[in-house]
Amino acid sequence: MSTTILGTFNIFQIYIHLYGIIIMTNEIQRISRFVYDLLGCKGIVRVDFIVIGEKPFFIEINTVPGMTRESLVPKQAAAAGISLEELYSMSVENMFE
Repeated sequence: MSTTILGTFNIFQIYIHLYGIIIMTNEIQRISRFVYDLLGCKGIVRVDFIVIGEKPFFIEINTVPGMTRESLVPKQAAAAGISLEELYSMSVENMFE
């Protein structure tokens, strides 16, 4: 019985790759939260990173990200099942918290 799938990748290689992605995602989220809190941000922001090798590097935080249908934040919200209208409502409500 062969464990080879997807050409040259075997199940173990895929697992290690996915584990690395999870670790990287957790690290980017940790750094993003740290910078967000450090700067006293409120509401929706966009945090930009570049990944070199397997190390994420913080580039900038955008405290006024684009909110048109073609912008990244609304596309990310849509991927999470949040409509543009819901996103706008959440943003306005968050201003008063």
